[in-house]
Amino acid sequence: MSLIVLTGNVRTGKTTWLKNILPNLFSCGGILTPDREGLRHIYHIDTGEWISFEVPVADLDTIDIGKFHFLKKAFILGAELVIKSLQQNKLTIVDEFGRLEFTGYGFAPYLNEVILQNKHSEKILLVVVRNSLLQEFIIKFNEPDLILDFSKNQDSLNVLLGYLDHLD
Repeated sequence: MSLIVLTGNVRTGKTTWLKNILPNLFSCGGILTPDREGLRHIYHIDTGEWISFEVPVADLDTIDIGKFHFLKKAFILGAELVIKSLQQNKLTIVDEFGRLEFTGYGFAPYLNEVILQNKHSEKILLVVVRNSLLQEFIIKFNEPDLILDFSKNQDSLNVLLGYLDHLD
């Protein structure tokens, strides 16, 4: 599996860029986690479906990190969508691998397994990782095949297009 990391500072448009540009150019699937009406949602790239992800108040059904409260069941559903996308698409996107994943929660249990199971496949996994967590990600998963630094490279799309063309 080819592993691509899209990195950049928080709130610099990584998710918006992926949602607006990439699916129009490639047959891809997976999940994005954009803000919608002030809360994070899971956007299923394959179907365009929106799934509740963040809620305003913590309860027994949430995983809490700082001021954010995420539905436990949404992580399971999101992971299932990623696994299904890897079976059906050449390119799968996971937005994002964040602080919660480094504590072993969130998408971590599922993503760790997906990366290991698909290590020798022809699939491409694009994972969004904020700049401040990039080195931890590299330590955990080794050096990605490509790192796109959204905050430094305004030509990220052309770099990604060139890389994907090279794989075909």
